[in-house]
Amino acid sequence: MPGATQDNAMLSSLVYGNLSVGQVVTNEESGSKFEVIALSPSTDGYQGAIFKDVNTNAIIVANAGTNPIDVRDLGNDGEMQPT
Repeated sequence: MPGATQDNAMLSSLVYGNLSVGQVVTNEESGSKFEVIALSPSTDGYQGAIFKDVNTNAIIVANAGTNPIDVRDLGNDGEMQPT
């Protein structure tokens, strides 16, 4: 995965972990560095974070995907399906 695609995949995977606002994370493969500037509250089941590229100041919103072992998450995803 080249460049931005690789960075975006890495950032999305980090959303599942323990991040903190102000933390700087590095993609070891691309050398890109990103600062965590906001985290979503975990009270509603949504997981996401907003990152800022330290070099370009680009803003990236990263979302976690569906947690297949969380019944509530599966139900929420099911509600988004078109009828």
